[in-house]
Order: sequence, then C-alpha cells, then structure tokens
Amino acid sequence: MKKSIYLIIILLISSCTQDITSPDSVSEFKATFFDYLPDSASLYLYTEIENVSNAYSIDSVWAQVYKQNIGLVFSTELTNPYSDDDGLQTTKVYSYQGNPGFASGNYYVKYYLRETNGGALSLSTNIKFLSAYEGNAVPEYINLDVPDIFYIDNSEWQELPIYLTIFDLNGKDDIKSIKYEIKRSFNGCYENVDCDINDFVYLNGSFSDLNCHENLVDDDFWSDEDDTWKLTFVEYVDEGFKYAVILYMRPLNGIAYQDENNDFPAKDCGRTGEFYIRFIIEDDAENIVTSDEISVAIIIP
Repeated sequence: MKKSIYLIIILLISSCTQDITSPDSVSEFKATFFDYLPDSASLYLYTEIENVSNAYSIDSVWAQVYKQNIGLVFSTELTNPYSDDDGLQTTKVYSYQGNPGFASGNYYVKYYLRETNGGALSLSTNIKFLSAYEGNAVPEYINLDVPDIFYIDNSEWQELPIYLTIFDLNGKDDIKSIKYEIKRSFNGCYENVDCDINDFVYLNGSFSDLNCHENLVDDDFWSDEDDTWKLTFVEYVDEGFKYAVILYMRPLNGIAYQDENNDFPAKDCGRTGEFYIRFIIEDDAENIVTSDEISVAIIIP
C-alpha cells in the first residue's frame, strides 16, 4: 500500500530549484522527490529527467544528501528501474530506496547528472524535515515571537507580524493547523472620532451594536467564524518549524483598507488598550496543544 502511495506522490510532487547548468547539456530535471519512512527506515530518492532532443544519452545520475548546518551525510548513484530499451522515451526516471541510518533533522538533496557528450547538470531541492521517530509525538512550542507593545498610527494601517517556532518529532507534515485566538480589553474611541463610522462589532461570540466611545472588553478568547485565523509555514530552522501571520492594525481614524488579500471597511476605530493572544496546534493524530496567553499593549506614539 505504501509503495502505491509513494508512486502517486512521486508523480505529483516537484519541489526544486536549479543550481548550475552546463551550456552543452540537452537534459533537464522535471521533478524531484525525497522522503524517509521511519517504520522501515527507508530513504526514498527520485528524479525525472527530460532528455529534450535524445541527441545524447545520460551517462549517470547520482544524489548527495545534506543535513542542515552539518553538511554532506550520504551520497549514492541512482538507477533507472526501467529497461534500456526505452531509448525513445524523452523522460527518464532514476531512483534509490535504501537504509542509510538517518536521524531526524532538516535535509536537502543535490541531484547530479552527466551526459555522454560531457554535458552536466545539477539541482538542489528545498530543505525538508525527515523524521526517524515511529511513535505519536505531541507538538511543542519552541518560541513565541510576539511584540509586547505595538504602536498604531493616526491614519495609516500598520502590520503586526507574529512568528512561532514549533517542533514535532513526527515532522512538519504531521501538523494539521496552527490557529490563533484573541481576547480584547480596548478603550473607547477618542472623542474626536466620528461614531457614524461605527458598525456592529464582534463581542463575546456575537455581533453587538456597540457605540464606538464605549470600551470593548471580551469575556473569553474567540477566533473568526470562518476558521481563517491561521498561521502559515515559513521555513525550517534548527529548532523546528517556523510559522507566521500578519495582523493588520486599524488606525485611530478607522479608515478602510484593501489589497489583493484583504478588505477591511471603515468602521469603529483603531482602539488603544491591550489584547491577549494564544495559539492552538492540532496534528494529524488529533493532539491539541494550546499556548500560554501573551499580552500585547496597543498604544499611540
């Protein structure tokens, strides 16, 4: 069953960036794939190479596996599992499956090929976390990078970036979602703000018609009803997996904001005070881990 799953993955996945290319080369990498199955301790390496004109045959293909901040840890020549009689096919498949004895960590692969005419090509994949752990690991928080003070502007929207570093011995692919919730304790709008721009505000699980000069205080944490308050994966780091989200902070005058991803109408105002934020990780095994709450003070310069 796992072999058929990997065949589907191999046919669909391509995550690579070209490194160096010889001008004499007539081949190109179409797809690459690598993974590690902890239950069988098997490393999978795979690449599809397109021989554009079939003018020259491929002499050899090999791969070097690097661990982040350590360097080269494994090297092997890849084999073509199909018959040598497939010379008319422009796409060649090369692969490796074996047990090099990997430990969990961040890895990337550099693929090489050499043609009979001396042309050469190489390509490096993106970094990927390979897990050698077989059990059900519970995700953990490594670092919560949230500012404790944030200044809003009088008339310009501001971006409040948040970064989380988490770790899961089962790997990044085991993380189902990371979402955030907030609880507000905001002051009313300043007297010079026109309350005509006020609209229904989300308060304690429902929308309320709150005058903009009243304080806005939540009794409990809440998230958006459409379940879109989620963090996005950014990169692999030594400590684990980094995620991020940008909160858009309304200015004091309550002006609208719109871009290709956001559409915030003019309503209420940019409020001062503070809000509390916490994060919730859920993995594929339905482990749910909630972070401590963090206070962010919202003030004006």
